[in-house]
Amino acid sequence: MSADPRAEAYAAAHRLKGFLAANPLAVARLWQPKGWTPERTSQREAMRRLLGTPDLLVFVLLGGNRSGKTEAGAQLVVAVALGSDHPAVQLWSRVNGIPIDRVQPGPGVVCCSALTGNESIRIQRPKVEAYLPAGSRWSNRHGHGEASVRLPNGGVILFKSNDQRERAFQGADWDMLWLDEEHDEPVFNEGRMRLADRAGLAVFTMTPLKGKTWVYRRFVEEPEDGSASYALNSRDNPHVPQDYLERLLAQYGPHERAARERGEFTALEGRVFEFYRHLHVVEAFDPPEDWQRFQGWDFGTRNPTAVVWCALDPSDDVLHVYREHYKAGWTVKQHAERVHELEACETCLGEPVQPSVDVDDSWLYPDDPEVVAAGFCDRVDGLRVCPGCLGRGRREPLPEWRVGDPAAKSERLTLAREHDLQTVKGRNDVRPGLNSVAERLAPDVEGRAHLVVHDSCPRLVGEFEGYVWKTTRGSKADPKDEPLKRDDHALDALRYVVFRLKRGQGSLA
Repeated sequence: MSADPRAEAYAAAHRLKGFLAANPLAVARLWQPKGWTPERTSQREAMRRLLGTPDLLVFVLLGGNRSGKTEAGAQLVVAVALGSDHPAVQLWSRVNGIPIDRVQPGPGVVCCSALTGNESIRIQRPKVEAYLPAGSRWSNRHGHGEASVRLPNGGVILFKSNDQRERAFQGADWDMLWLDEEHDEPVFNEGRMRLADRAGLAVFTMTPLKGKTWVYRRFVEEPEDGSASYALNSRDNPHVPQDYLERLLAQYGPHERAARERGEFTALEGRVFEFYRHLHVVEAFDPPEDWQRFQGWDFGTRNPTAVVWCALDPSDDVLHVYREHYKAGWTVKQHAERVHELEACETCLGEPVQPSVDVDDSWLYPDDPEVVAAGFCDRVDGLRVCPGCLGRGRREPLPEWRVGDPAAKSERLTLAREHDLQTVKGRNDVRPGLNSVAERLAPDVEGRAHLVVHDSCPRLVGEFEGYVWKTTRGSKADPKDEPLKRDDHALDALRYVVFRLKRGQGSLA
């Protein structure tokens, strides 16, 4: 005797209703404007590009405020944690018309990171929680520090934050890394390594409010292989009251509005320096031997220590910044060793060949195989020397002086006493120092700047582009006040150098 078809249909509908209630991701709809065309933007199109691009490694989902970029990131996190063969993920794919080939089969491990622990608690964890299947078990859901949630099928989602620094992102393997808003580059680099074993995917969801930073350079201006980006326009989001959004956006200048409305990378308003890549960034080269050298140090522990190498072209008074060192978490000893390494002769590796008057005749014959095998030796005036550095063990002349952070007396003493790196005390007169840098950046009557940065110094370039005046809530930047103390370590090191040059102090004495 066959079952009642109506009862079977009712039972099936009841099961489906229960399944959908227990799996909110299955019915989550990514927004797409009515009558969508390629000239407009949509969450669905962003996800199609993300999940429909074979071998994609990094995806940057830009978006203005209220564009839904974080919401899209949260849905993707749960989909990857569940795996492409989970019924909820398959239904989510059909409902939104998006491929899921890029999602691994079976449960996955995802790391989510917000800028701070508070933002993880207030924003990122609730967004993810809204799409979790019933029966998911949290650890430290509302607490500070790291948190995690285990899904019923075994998938795991971890929660970290950028302010934990890169060490917190070591020692694990993940299928996906989701960074909500722009993180520090060392944090991204460390987290990305955790994706290698699983061929995982790194995803940014961010509003580009910091200007043209490292994310722009690596993934938008000249995209790395295996990377892609997409920008959501807040105006296209059908769930946002447009008249209210317009009132919010109207309070911003054109540059910040472009970032907050359309997710565009722009030059920041209220910038301290008039710095332009076409004018102030040049292709790297080794400065000639007769150019004077100078070096600036800005010390940090949790913050990076920055060192900049400068050379002055005597023919036109152009100061070239040709090398940088930028590292957080190191000791003074490690920084000193790295500086010595960067200045050492590449041929004899900083070990000058000792002069010897006991010269073998074979040194007189450059074609002798033993001479060729020795590689770094030659005969000059009867003495053995390294031709790469003429026996001094350095790739370049010594700096006329090294100038350091005036507040870091103990670090400067350590450099001098233990590492043979003599420094002089810098001047921390911020406004005069900024003015001296600005004067060198300003083009002369021939249109030339007298301060240029080699393209081998990306950290310094990024700081120039993102250095802005401090503001108070609800006010505009005030150039009579002071710069915002953020991402300025290489700039501080350079400021010490430029200000000392302006004051005419050209020697250690």
